[in-house]
Amino acid sequence: MKKLILTTIMLGWVIFLYGQDCSLKISGVVLDDHTEEIVVGAKVAVKNSFVKAVSDSSGQFVLAGLCPGQSQLVCLHHVGCEPFKMNFNLTGDTSVVIRTETHFLELDEFKIEFFVLDKNVLSTAKLSEDERFNRSGNTLGKQLEAIPGVSTLSTGNSISKPVIHGLHSNRVILLNNEIRQEGQQWGSEHAPEVDPFLSSDISVIKGASALRYGPEAIGGVISVNPPEWKKKVGWSGNAFGNFSSNGRQAASGILLENNSKKINGLFFRGHVSAKKAGNIAAPNYFLGNTGLEELNFSLASKYEHGKHEWAVFYSRFSTELGIFSGAHIGNLSDLQAAINSFEPAVKSDFTYRISSPKQEIKHDLFKLSWNTRWNKILSSKLSYGYQQNDRKEFDTPSIFSSVQDSTIPDFRLQLYTHTVDLEVTRILGKKVKSTFGAQGLLQGNERAGRYLVPNFYKNQIGAFALVDYSSKKWNGEGGLRYDVVQLKTFLYENNLLIKPEHLYHDFSSSLGVSRTFGHHLVLKSSVGYAWRPPSISELYSDGLHHGAAAIETGDRSISEEKSIQGNLTGIYKSRNLNAQVDLYHLHFMNFIYLKPQNELELTIKGAFPSFQYEELAARFSGIDFILNYAFTESWMFNTKYSLVRAINTTENKFLVGIPSDRWKNGISFSRTFSNERIIQAEIDAEYAFKQERFETTADYSDPPSDYVLLNGNVNYQFKVKENKFRIGVVIENALNKEYRNYMNRFRYYTAEMGRNVSLKISYEFI
Repeated sequence: MKKLILTTIMLGWVIFLYGQDCSLKISGVVLDDHTEEIVVGAKVAVKNSFVKAVSDSSGQFVLAGLCPGQSQLVCLHHVGCEPFKMNFNLTGDTSVVIRTETHFLELDEFKIEFFVLDKNVLSTAKLSEDERFNRSGNTLGKQLEAIPGVSTLSTGNSISKPVIHGLHSNRVILLNNEIRQEGQQWGSEHAPEVDPFLSSDISVIKGASALRYGPEAIGGVISVNPPEWKKKVGWSGNAFGNFSSNGRQAASGILLENNSKKINGLFFRGHVSAKKAGNIAAPNYFLGNTGLEELNFSLASKYEHGKHEWAVFYSRFSTELGIFSGAHIGNLSDLQAAINSFEPAVKSDFTYRISSPKQEIKHDLFKLSWNTRWNKILSSKLSYGYQQNDRKEFDTPSIFSSVQDSTIPDFRLQLYTHTVDLEVTRILGKKVKSTFGAQGLLQGNERAGRYLVPNFYKNQIGAFALVDYSSKKWNGEGGLRYDVVQLKTFLYENNLLIKPEHLYHDFSSSLGVSRTFGHHLVLKSSVGYAWRPPSISELYSDGLHHGAAAIETGDRSISEEKSIQGNLTGIYKSRNLNAQVDLYHLHFMNFIYLKPQNELELTIKGAFPSFQYEELAARFSGIDFILNYAFTESWMFNTKYSLVRAINTTENKFLVGIPSDRWKNGISFSRTFSNERIIQAEIDAEYAFKQERFETTADYSDPPSDYVLLNGNVNYQFKVKENKFRIGVVIENALNKEYRNYMNRFRYYTAEMGRNVSLKISYEFI
């Protein structure tokens, strides 16, 4: 009986449905309730039926085969669409718009960690983004101190130049946007004319394998490059601000970049930065006339089409630097008293005013380049560079001075340089690659005012060839280079114009190899022969180098500087431990050395220490060591140690001006939160050993005592949409320690800068 009743009901229901017109349909589109954007893949259904649909790539859907009557439309819960209900009385075909909440499914956060061993034969080191941020606002030399084996030779606080393994000036090549920087880099107070704000890629290449960049790369190569071009179409850029307590320094800059929407492959970029500081303060007094002003800008464009890339770049670096007034002494007795004193004889107050002695420097760089990838195995790079370096130096006023107008420099050098670089790379097989290149340089220098170095012309041409081998475990590189340098000078002797000429030429060579052991260890080794021609100052200096507050004398008989060097590097990386040790040794057959004469000279400008260029045999050896150990995901210990030993083997004596041992230890904390928010903090203590390797009568004063500096920083990163903000506080010499740095030429007269607290802000927008 029950079966009969159930069968009757089902037949009746079928007859009822068959009698209805169930050919109706609902069509529509699914949109986000807030953004009005289409929602793809939304699952739409009529409740209590088998009719379902999924929105297509345009957000559209169709529900067919529906019967008239009361119905409820639902958007089923799934990734990207919240549950949704819509009630209506269906009497015919209907079109609807569904607006619903959409979201991205947030999965539990997880991290994939990996590390890559550097098998490149070159011994390279690069400043990280964190190091650049914490050292922003400092000179390029001060920023590079973060790299083991790199120190600075400074003249006061605002003038510093990098020292690699105890070598500097003409033994270190600086590449600015792949163009060899040419300025008056031969002096201790001739700092690199480079804006660090534009240099987002700062690296150091140490050792003999840097011969492709020129014969002078005995100490190494410093490469500074602007940021990579953004691939995203439209405008992007970044800005920064820096405010420091000591010297009341303010620095800021902005970079704007555009990837053209209208012309595919066309890029534009511009930047401007400025800096201003007043007198800096040692722990107990101000240093007079140590302010600075700086204004820099650049413009660049690039066009990519097929296999070719053309680019143009122009930059202007300009600065005005005060020279510490306490280093310019009127007579011999006062100079000796100043050297022996613990404090400057004349105290100063804070001021932004810059007076003589001072420097005004402008450096212009223009570059054209054409890069081509002809096919899968052949590519080339061709570039032309023009540079103009204009240096004005203003001495302390004197009743004997021939220049009474404060707007006219006592001494001016204008250096003009043309360079052409060609490099061709060819892949010879799966493991072998060859690179050939040639460089040409044409340079002229014009002098005005007081004599220090003469006018000159310099012509240089060089060519090199490199072969690279790479396999799973072995990497190797061998290279050979030949350069010819012609130097022609113009100077007066006994009221007669003479034109001495010099011709230098020689080969450079290098051979390097690296071997990978397992997944954690790489060993690298390289040997090489390098040389460089003497600079104009080493040959012809004769007089007061006022920026260094010293009398310098050259020697025209000096010949080419030649050296044999070797490097051994070990790198170990694992999940928690990262360690690297570099061993190096250089043997100079004739090292060109600025030797203190241990006597003071009196001039119409005052009394100054005197130095003489000489050549002698010398030996440099040293170790650079770095270790990072992660205790946990957030906490890390790091240590860096550098030492260099230098001997005058001709006389079996120590060399003057060699960095003392330095040991830095720190603890850092880093924690990443949701939405890419990051907080970082670090505290470190740097111990500078006393330079014990010196001759008691070789310098005007013995090396200063050892000291410990306590530093720290904390910064916070966060994002607003795609824009990245970063704000940080950095404190240097937190204990306000009074100390003197052996590598500062003004250590004879004053202590170093005291405590300095800096606020740093950066903003990157896309």
